[in-house]
Amino acid sequence: MQVELRCANGNTLLCWTNDTLEGDEMERREGVIVVGAGPVGFLTALGLARNGIPVTLLEAEAQINDSPRAAVYFPTTVKILERLGLLADAIAIGLKSWTFTFRVPSTGTVVAVDNRLATDDRDNAYNLHFGQHILARLVMQHLERLPHTQIRWNTRVVGLKQDAKSVTVTADTRDGPIELQADWVIGTDGGRSAVRHLLGLPFEGHTWPERFVATNLFYDFNLDEVIPESHLLRRLDVFVTTVLADLHEQLRPFYSDIGRPSVDPELMMRMLIVGYCYGIRHERKLCEEVKLHLAYRWFCRLDLDDRVPHHSTFSENRLNRFRESDLLRHIFERVVMACMAQGLVKGEGFAVDASVMEANASRYRGKAPDEIDWAQSGRQSRAVAEYLASLEHEEPNPDRKSPKVISLSDPSSAWTAKANKRVQFGYGLNYLIDIENAVIIDVEATPARTYDE
Repeated sequence: MQVELRCANGNTLLCWTNDTLEGDEMERREGVIVVGAGPVGFLTALGLARNGIPVTLLEAEAQINDSPRAAVYFPTTVKILERLGLLADAIAIGLKSWTFTFRVPSTGTVVAVDNRLATDDRDNAYNLHFGQHILARLVMQHLERLPHTQIRWNTRVVGLKQDAKSVTVTADTRDGPIELQADWVIGTDGGRSAVRHLLGLPFEGHTWPERFVATNLFYDFNLDEVIPESHLLRRLDVFVTTVLADLHEQLRPFYSDIGRPSVDPELMMRMLIVGYCYGIRHERKLCEEVKLHLAYRWFCRLDLDDRVPHHSTFSENRLNRFRESDLLRHIFERVVMACMAQGLVKGEGFAVDASVMEANASRYRGKAPDEIDWAQSGRQSRAVAEYLASLEHEEPNPDRKSPKVISLSDPSSAWTAKANKRVQFGYGLNYLIDIENAVIIDVEATPARTYDE
């Protein structure tokens, strides 16, 4: 049976269905072949792949066509993007609008249509604006993550035939002609469809007498050229690049070779350095600033259209990969080694200093040790588990006094009044400093207890 579906924009959807094969014959199949790697072809392939159907996408060109084309997606199309799991990414790269405007050049008339007046779902009655080639790239990224999918560029369909059991597609490639078999063939290769032509099917459309001019506007922008030579991050970059040179090798055992690509650990380290240099303490705020600031993007090796990681990525890695690999200690020691190589560390005179850093624990939520039941399920956090484990390995000291108050959320911190004369939970940051150039050569954080000093 042959079915023909036609879209208003001239794309053709042609399908063959055949009996299902068994045994070796099924292994030769491509499942479904989609001809044409435009937005319709990519969306069709993605919909099939998300339903577990093997799909091969054939495209005559060498890459996605980025010539100017339609760039507006109405609410009906937006719902399709949502159903295919694309909407969040599409909103991030597109522009929302709730109106559509018609202009009549001969009279100067402008007619604006508000989508919200035609539906009860006013919040979702928006259009999305971005180029078709951008949509195609977005769908391709999602498609490549799915199993049993394949995209063949430089593959021009030149023949189609079917028998009682299969559809055979003949195509020209750079390596010569090939034949592919499938249970279904779908043609989404536009108004001049090769699939439609091979089937001898006419396309009854309308050619507008008006002439339209469309163009993509490109602006040559080099991010490296706009960052001054005297900028702090540019001056730091040469040293940071050296220090982080073996970062990926250091973390290799903690990353999988399969699955979804992980966020580059060097990117996270560079973002944290930006936060330290400019006093951005909160990671949610840090992600916002890196997204907006050109110098931060340059330092983090992010182009203008590269996405900034989600703030939760930092806490997840800090509590797992970075701690397990002792990465931050490794980076610190690489910095000390770089200072030694430059002759900044003399090793002749040292000073020890300590300062108090406030813990991330409320000063109003502490309790006396004998009032706390650590066995309660609500208190089995990571910080509590580490605190209890440290008590098991700690040698008893009869001269040490028990703390008066312990934080329920961070029991390893100490109740102290040293910082700003205000009682709080905190840690002591203990520094060993080479006094020649005031280089910190070692550091250790401990509970801020006067007794331990």
